[in-house]
Amino acid sequence: MIMNQVKYVTILLFTSLIQLPAFQTKDSLKHHLTVVNGGLISSGDESPFWFQANNSQRISEASLSLWTRILIEKNLSNKQKWDWGYKLDVIGRLDNGWSGDITQGYIEAKNGLFNVFIGRKEELLGVVDSTLSISTLVNGNNALPIPKTVLRTNGWLNVPFTKGWIQFNGYFSHGWFEKDRFIQRALLHQKYLYLNIAAKWPVNVYGGIIWNTQWGGRRSDNGEKQPSTFNDYLRVITGSQGGEGATQSDQNNALGNHLGTWEIGLTTNLNKWRIIQYWQFLWEDKSGLTPFNWRDGMIGISLKRKEKDHWFTGANLEIVRTNNQDAEKTGPNGLRFIEPDNFFNNSDFRSGWTYKGRVIGSPLFLFPDPNNLSLTRINGLINAVNLGMEGRLLKHGISYQMSYIYFKNQGNIYQRFDKPKEINSLFIKLRKKLTQKSNLLLNLIYEDNDSATSNFGVMVSYVNSIF
Repeated sequence: MIMNQVKYVTILLFTSLIQLPAFQTKDSLKHHLTVVNGGLISSGDESPFWFQANNSQRISEASLSLWTRILIEKNLSNKQKWDWGYKLDVIGRLDNGWSGDITQGYIEAKNGLFNVFIGRKEELLGVVDSTLSISTLVNGNNALPIPKTVLRTNGWLNVPFTKGWIQFNGYFSHGWFEKDRFIQRALLHQKYLYLNIAAKWPVNVYGGIIWNTQWGGRRSDNGEKQPSTFNDYLRVITGSQGGEGATQSDQNNALGNHLGTWEIGLTTNLNKWRIIQYWQFLWEDKSGLTPFNWRDGMIGISLKRKEKDHWFTGANLEIVRTNNQDAEKTGPNGLRFIEPDNFFNNSDFRSGWTYKGRVIGSPLFLFPDPNNLSLTRINGLINAVNLGMEGRLLKHGISYQMSYIYFKNQGNIYQRFDKPKEINSLFIKLRKKLTQKSNLLLNLIYEDNDSATSNFGVMVSYVNSIF
């Protein structure tokens, strides 16, 4: 069974990496305990959309909520080639009742070249502005993190025989979806590869591909098992067509549900500023591997001040458009035809690109009814604009971020809304440093939507680092 093989490989990887006592120093031995107490209140029947989004499902839909979050962690040392770390991130909520989650729980290790972790960990995969972005399109933190085992490079590594002019950054993982979905206990194969032209030029160019695949599992309606042998795993890795046990769709196209992004980044270094430009192109199925679907994706540009202690340290503009979704394919007879991509939906994996009832990627892809098992549930016809800025008010000890976000969702390629869903949002985040170990966070948001109603929300959090 492929899952047993992956677990065995994971044990071997950790056994080879965790040989650490002789290498540890004082900074890598530090363990940290942080407690966050918070609450929110909003004027609407639900909490504002952008309070719920990109939070790994920590914030519920309730308009009034209180919570306590506890983090216990040991971070990897930046000074040592060999080290290990862990994190346990738990939240308990009181809103419409008591609830809670283990948002993160993982152990990791590294050597000079690679990093390995196993468990549930927040990751933002993709080329975006890490502080002001609306989220990566496919691999953000909108849903609870999927448990998985990961082998990745420690940042950029030199490509042999290029004298450091070309570098690469790689990632390879295996994950497990939940039972409560149309294909129960489906598997996740995930990888990325980026190349970077590392010449000492004012402009740095890099790009690559993120490739996700849902596969395996068992249908909930008739108990039919999906292909999950080691040979099937090799088909998934390479994007090859399914064998005799696969569905007709997977035999014609590729085994499993494949989706991801092609990405390009451009960084320009000036005297006091850094300009970052990035493009993410969405793709679905094997047809998306060639060439870029340039009509559907996200374009972003960020301006970052190298000096961090200033009232203005950065700005970001992003434009998202995914309402083309035409893809040219080739049938078994060699004839070309157009079949819409219908992003994040799949005829076999009908729960789509979701986990625990939430879209995994950008929250702009709406998922209004997790109990609906139709073939086209996720709504991905999107137009959106995100404009943000950030800085530090040193006199008052306050850091701030401000964002204006507009988006329109028209449904999906087969089922369009009679009236598009639109939301305008003004989002302000403030952080006040109280002591060396404590901070006060205040988030304010105002939203109006297509139903001509508005929602004002206030979220307050007190962060206390115990040790």
